[in-house]
Amino acid sequence: MAEVRYKEVKLDDIMDNQGGNSKYSLKYINANPGEYPVYSAKTTGDMNKGYINTYDYDMECLQITSDGAKAGTIIYRKKMKFSIGPATRIWYIKECIENLSLKYIEIKLRSVFFSKDFSWIKKASLYRIKNIEFEIPIDCDGNYDLETQKEIVKKYEIVEEKKQELKEKLDYFKDVQVDFISSEIGRSKKIKIKDVFDLSVGSNGSNFTKTFIKNNSGDIPVYGAGKEGEFPNYGYVVDNAIIKEKRKNKLLETKVKYFNDCLTYNIDGFAGYVFYRKGRFSLSEKVRPLIIKDEYRDFLNPEFLKFVIEPIFRNNRKGRLGENEKNEYTKLYINMIENIEINIPIKKDGTFDLEKQNQIVSKYKAIEEMKNSILEKGLPFTLSNVQFDGETPYIYIYI
Repeated sequence: MAEVRYKEVKLDDIMDNQGGNSKYSLKYINANPGEYPVYSAKTTGDMNKGYINTYDYDMECLQITSDGAKAGTIIYRKKMKFSIGPATRIWYIKECIENLSLKYIEIKLRSVFFSKDFSWIKKASLYRIKNIEFEIPIDCDGNYDLETQKEIVKKYEIVEEKKQELKEKLDYFKDVQVDFISSEIGRSKKIKIKDVFDLSVGSNGSNFTKTFIKNNSGDIPVYGAGKEGEFPNYGYVVDNAIIKEKRKNKLLETKVKYFNDCLTYNIDGFAGYVFYRKGRFSLSEKVRPLIIKDEYRDFLNPEFLKFVIEPIFRNNRKGRLGENEKNEYTKLYINMIENIEINIPIKKDGTFDLEKQNQIVSKYKAIEEMKNSILEKGLPFTLSNVQFDGETPYIYIYI
């Protein structure tokens, strides 16, 4: 294969740009309904603010968000009729220039934007973008080599497709739950949730807000109703904090509730997720503790109970279920779980078999470690950026 030659160009030399129009508010869109999309700085892919009865552009272009949290986002727009709102710009190849692939330019810009040295800090300035420099393949006559650009784009798209396939498999794998409890438990006893746990213990009230926690900052973690259990998503609160509220013109003071080494479950939001919390902590109003009753404390492993009850709780939640458990808004209150029965392994004499519970927990933990190891190895590839050394693609991964 003949050696590929390149020419270094500045983006402003080959492309023109135009900014979005601030008139395209939701009020304007609702007042002028039609068939032509208005794209905003907050959207990605094919999503848009709405449709109106006119359009500003009918072209192939790149849309680059110029301001806000999405600054630096690049979206390829095939030739179509559309408009754009504020805080974003479109970039298109100058009419006088031939043999340029917009998809190739997109690849080169993504490579620059992905660089650690090209931080946006919530603002992608026009000056910086205009002065980006990169290489474009040229033929023996010094003209832009469109076929070589298309070959590079094809290789890029193949790698991106493989990345997406792997990401989908990892997402599926991450949510797979291995259930071997039924096969592991021989002798067992059914017992109701309300008989195992003291359900009378609640969490902190509605006045226990993030603002309150910020104003009473300390070192005790506060957990809210999230999907991930390790991070104290409400922050940290000081010991012996006091919640003050007015009721019927009376000032009431309530001590913040703290808990130690117990299970918790989400009653609102991502309802039904169960976590085993070690050490001292507090809870938002959307999370309740599951404290094992004193008579069972020495015979039940809380981590075993988590593995048993979480899938049951998740199956009993009510409300709006988001796609792939995203944007979920569900509820699971005490009256929905208190009579649920769970199986606990027992010995020949009918007492709870703590050793069997511990064995099951060990197997679950071994499986989770295997899953995490696979995810840690695969996830960096799905988040990587594809770049090219000549025509050869290589993967650029942040460590």
